Amino acid sequence: MGTYRNLDLHLLTTLDHLLRERSVTGAARRLGVSQPAVSSSLAKLRRHFDDELLVRHGTRYVLTPLATGLAARTPAALAEMRSLFDLADAFDPATTTRRFDLVTSDYLTTVHGAAIAARVASEAPSAVLRFLPIASSTLTEFDGQLLGVDGLVLPRASIPDYPYVDLVPDEWVLVGSATGAHTATPLTEEALRGATWVAFRLQQGGHIPPVESLHGRGIETRTEIVTGDLVSVPFLVAGTDRLGFVPRALAELMADAAGTVVLDSPVPLPPLTMTMLWHPAKELDAGHAWLRDVLATLAP
Repeated sequence: MGTYRNLDLHLLTTLDHLLRERSVTGAARRLGVSQPAVSSSLAKLRRHFDDELLVRHGTRYVLTPLATGLAARTPAALAEMRSLFDLADAFDPATTTRRFDLVTSDYLTTVHGAAIAARVASEAPSAVLRFLPIASSTLTEFDGQLLGVDGLVLPRASIPDYPYVDLVPDEWVLVGSATGAHTATPLTEEALRGATWVAFRLQQGGHIPPVESLHGRGIETRTEIVTGDLVSVPFLVAGTDRLGFVPRALAELMADAAGTVVLDSPVPLPPLTMTMLWHPAKELDAGHAWLRDVLATLAP
């Protein structure tokens, strides 16, 4: 295995993209460089690690055992390196060209993304803001994933022991079609027992808090459709007798477009507070502190 003194630190970024994309072409596209440049970097990395890293398997490339191990550690190493350099630089939002990555749901992006983007554009016009989806590995490889981004936005109840700031409060509500059977009379617990549902679930499975509230009262939910996008719930409810749960702000925003209404629930539904959390390694980063302030201004 080669010595680090022969390596350019930019190779760490290339390695990260190669391991994520498992493709020279994909890594080049992500990096905005030519394929030959990435191929040259891959050759250097192969010599350094004395390993092929990527090997062809049929029509695609797969990671070697060593590369699989590197894939689990590279994002954290890259994030730590960036944090060290960010600490050395004075942060000025007016001149920064920094990229900020937030992992969040379509709910927050749809309802509050424009307000966040407007604040960033006003104070840091040359900064780049990326809203990234919550991937299946986000919660299973939590610490490493959190090191690789600036923040993860989740409901407060699901937060592990990391620093956080509360964002806007909301509440879960029931939505039904404006022309559905459930809009004719007030909903009862018996009506909920007989209803069919559009269920929101992440890839990790499980139920959201309002569904757990129903189950706690002995009300089982007969699911017809499962979706991983909260924004799609009103549209999957529209024109049917199905019911679904979404945050109130999203329900009201999407009502006219989807043809849905908020229905009065016969059982209490839990509140919802979205919270941004981050890795403790970012606590002293001035740019990150500014971003935390931007997100905190969403709260009343």
